[in-house]
Amino acid sequence: MAKINKSKKSVPYETVMCKAEREGGKFVSPYKEPRGPAIAVRLPISLYEWVESEVARRGCSKSEVILEALKSFQVQNLSA
Repeated sequence: MAKINKSKKSVPYETVMCKAEREGGKFVSPYKEPRGPAIAVRLPISLYEWVESEVARRGCSKSEVILEALKSFQVQNLSA
């Protein structure tokens, strides 16, 4: 069974404030499209392990890996 690492700490507020681009007193989103509400999905262990391995390989977030996979799925279904 996969070991789930819950010991990751969040980035301190001060670090975010120093690194984030600001425009008109608000954070500027790095995304082209506005983000909707957050959702929670419980993945089978095999998919979770794949996401974790992609995160380690690419050095990105879990959200980025999952978003890319969903967009790829969407494109395949739109062209079918």
